[in-house]
Amino acid sequence: MMELQGINFTRLIYDACQRHPERLALAITQVQEGELRSQEHCSYKQLAERIGSVVAGFQRLGLQSGDRVLVLMRVQIDLYVLVIALMALGAIPVLIDRGMSRKRMMSALRSSKAQWLIGTLDIVRHWWKIPALWSLRRFAIDGKTLGVGRMDVPVSAKWSIPKEFAGDAHGLISFTSGSTGAPKGADRTHSSLLAQHHALRAHWPDVDEDRDSTCFPVMVLHQLCCGISTILPAMDLSRPAFCVPELLYHQFESERISRFSAAPACLQTLVEWASNQHVQFRSIRALAIGGSTISVRLAEKLLLVFPEAAITCVYGSTEAEPIASIALADFLEHAQEDRGYLLGYPAACAELCISAAGANFDDEQDLLNARCPVGGEGEIWVKGPHVLKAYVDQPEATRLSKIISKDGHVWHRTGDVGFMDHHHRLWMVGRYRDRLQWQDQVVWPFVVEKQIDLLDGVRRSALVAVGADWVLALECQNGIPDSVRDVLIAMQLPVPVILVAMTIPVDGRHQSKIDRESLKQILSKKRAGNDGP
Repeated sequence: MMELQGINFTRLIYDACQRHPERLALAITQVQEGELRSQEHCSYKQLAERIGSVVAGFQRLGLQSGDRVLVLMRVQIDLYVLVIALMALGAIPVLIDRGMSRKRMMSALRSSKAQWLIGTLDIVRHWWKIPALWSLRRFAIDGKTLGVGRMDVPVSAKWSIPKEFAGDAHGLISFTSGSTGAPKGADRTHSSLLAQHHALRAHWPDVDEDRDSTCFPVMVLHQLCCGISTILPAMDLSRPAFCVPELLYHQFESERISRFSAAPACLQTLVEWASNQHVQFRSIRALAIGGSTISVRLAEKLLLVFPEAAITCVYGSTEAEPIASIALADFLEHAQEDRGYLLGYPAACAELCISAAGANFDDEQDLLNARCPVGGEGEIWVKGPHVLKAYVDQPEATRLSKIISKDGHVWHRTGDVGFMDHHHRLWMVGRYRDRLQWQDQVVWPFVVEKQIDLLDGVRRSALVAVGADWVLALECQNGIPDSVRDVLIAMQLPVPVILVAMTIPVDGRHQSKIDRESLKQILSKKRAGNDGP
């Protein structure tokens, strides 16, 4: 299949600005230390005017189509204005996940091959501390300092119809935190951005009067394409687990928020507060959960706290969003089963292949020949127009994770292991790299952890190998329950398991996934310091 020609993803946003000039496009509230600091908002007409001015400003700087521009700033309206203006010109914004460790962030900066740095002065002024930024042309939108020029933005300039590019032209490069290896730059081409927009809209339909709130900043671009209003939640989006529920409750009520999407850590904080205060989020008609699996306990509380909402658990990744989903009620119906996590039915745009886990394939036919039978566990591969085709400037990572299909799309290796049941539903048993093995027996930590997390008094559990030992880390309310040992005995694990009560580290992006590498390092240090598990 030939790449679509004559595409500019921002044309959808441009058209939304023409259709709904007076409608609220975006509102953002800044929160610091649990208190509201400032609020900004703009209509679609104002958004178009700001984009037009920034486009003119970039043209004055001499920025060219194809230039890579590192954008460093907090989530604010100007962030979206800059990103959209860059893509409209054919330049390529490069975004770095704030949840990364410093080491990973430095690696991403070095591999980005950015030529420009644009941002706000409070961040850009520290350029001299980072060697990877020394060679970039550096500008701030709100001032200047030594080594940083001020971007000259005209007061008023019309945003013309965005020019078009080949569909495979880079649209946006995003480096996400990941959990192992060097950060990879996801190549969001104009055609893949367009395809993901259509896939998301078909999978989670909006209505014209929706007022949406999301904890996922990149989702704002999709919502602007839809022409609906987005009111970002009053919280620090880089620390979703530490939101202030009372602020969100009053914001959702006063702003009449109708849709909400968030990761489990944020929702856990919300439902605990709402349950204690005996309040409900009744304005929400649709709730989407992403970024991680959820516990049964959280799922049950969500039904009580969001009584009017159609609640959906979405499975996807940066490289392929969405892959599958399931209604929360259906998830709970199968929650007690010990086969793993039910992820639901594949998205209409997605084709799945469950193939031999850990195997490397030369081509599509090899992949399909290794397809597992129904119920057979294997690695989850996904194909569709919305699946990103490559990692930028990383051919080896692309080779290991992508297989070109004869229809022009690519198969993407998710790294997750699961199976399809007889109802064509997808289940997941864990990440391939997290498997535990004893002789010829494989144990998937997800399956064990799911059963442990059902127990009263257990907030979260994580089963990992530390040297020759298997260790089960537990976040418990009042010590390790005796029932934990009963579950482990019933599951007939091949080796003894050491129990440790502790705070389990989670990912920096959504604060919802277990950071198993950090957990193993912590436990290894305990052993080395004779404070063993």
